[in-house]
Amino acid sequence: MKKTTYLTLVILLIASIQCDKFQYSPYEIRLSSSQKNINKKNISEILNLDNSTEQGTFKIALIADNQNYFDPLYPIISDINKQEVDFVLIAGDITEFGSNVEYQIGLDIFKKFNKPFITIIGNHDCLGTGKQIYNEMYGRKDFSFIYKRIKFIMINTNSREYQFDGTVPDLLWLKDQIYKDESSDFDKVIITSHIGIRNLNNDLDQRAFVYINDLFKDKDYILAMLHGHGHRYKEYTPFSNKNIQTLGVDDTADKYYYIITISNTGELSWVKQKA
Repeated sequence: MKKTTYLTLVILLIASIQCDKFQYSPYEIRLSSSQKNINKKNISEILNLDNSTEQGTFKIALIADNQNYFDPLYPIISDINKQEVDFVLIAGDITEFGSNVEYQIGLDIFKKFNKPFITIIGNHDCLGTGKQIYNEMYGRKDFSFIYKRIKFIMINTNSREYQFDGTVPDLLWLKDQIYKDESSDFDKVIITSHIGIRNLNNDLDQRAFVYINDLFKDKDYILAMLHGHGHRYKEYTPFSNKNIQTLGVDDTADKYYYIITISNTGELSWVKQKA
């Protein structure tokens, strides 16, 4: 028997032992009921934290781009679990190759949070069958919820992974989500994505930036844009509306995360933490 055949048999044996059942491909979609609709379940937990409709000061944690940096997640999660934060935002690239096994390993680790966590899809999460796995495991790629009169909008900005076909980001959905009048049940908006919404960003459909920049110009209630992807800290104002702060965050390789405070007057600030 050839050496390559022995190697193949060993790989298949390891796969069958680790997955309990034989998987014909690392991109096969096979999830248990407890591994599905995670964002929806965790949003329900968030909304049950406080039934008050009044705006009040609270904190959230933000991480991004763990990809295959699974080991640093343990001290980060341990440190966040000690903080007085209401929930955790994970701004995409929770996998490197969009494979089923990466999604499952990541979820097992994220479940060590003692607070609800919300994920956004990243460009690496779109690889292979990653888009479909994300749909089953976490749910819709564009979604929102309101907590203490702050509307959190999570939007898929991975234009390159959709061949810049004009569907990502979903601009009409975003326009509808940020619409506000006297009857609205929110006061402020925080938008989170993986790819930052800025000009000269080769991974974002630039037609979208032009539209969004115009859409945001008179929206004084948009507090901030939060995103990952750049693997480094960046605080900037890419929009003509300079009241909108934008924060790009590091990956988790160096054990960094962020604590974001939303005050009872609707102001936002953040600090960088190292686990």
